[in-house]
Amino acid sequence: MKETFFNLPPDKKNRVIESALIEFASSGYEKTSLDAVINRAGISKGGLYEYIDSKKDLFTYILTHAYESLFNYIMDRNPENGEFPSDPLERTRSISSIAVDFYIQSPQIISFIVTSSQVGDMSIRSHVQEVFDSYFLKLYESCDFTLLKFESGKVLTLLKWLLIKTRNVFHEGLLQGGSKSECKERYINEWKFYLSVLKDGIY
Repeated sequence: MKETFFNLPPDKKNRVIESALIEFASSGYEKTSLDAVINRAGISKGGLYEYIDSKKDLFTYILTHAYESLFNYIMDRNPENGEFPSDPLERTRSISSIAVDFYIQSPQIISFIVTSSQVGDMSIRSHVQEVFDSYFLKLYESCDFTLLKFESGKVLTLLKWLLIKTRNVFHEGLLQGGSKSECKERYINEWKFYLSVLKDGIY
């Protein structure tokens, strides 16, 4: 993003961000047009190009914004003692219970995150994965893995896969018309099952 974008008044900057989120989430990267973003944001075409270099530039900024928003939400709501449990499974229990509330409160962001993982352009998809991985690892960097029977990297890969799966199932439930409370309950129950199975298997 160009420096002019960061100098915009907060209201205008937020309009651009929200409009891009909605368009990328609903149409995907390939089918999103900058004209659609411009129309939704209520700005001029020339104005948008004063703030961005390209559609890819806008997408990568929104990608970081989305994951940063989720990460900050989780970190701001960590347990009362200010630290998540050091045990990786208990930390996952805490993270997942907080994340689902973010999914409910920020449906456009979670829709964008899900859609961004399906980008066809392999270079962009690789970047999407890198951004996801960086924030995921930040959440687990202070965990104690000494009691695990398996290499920590393999356990983290499994937890990452489960986080993606449960997130996508939750999102799909909302798209199919499920109520937020029903989808949340299903999500929490899924995690109870997965964590109980993992507890008997990885220690």
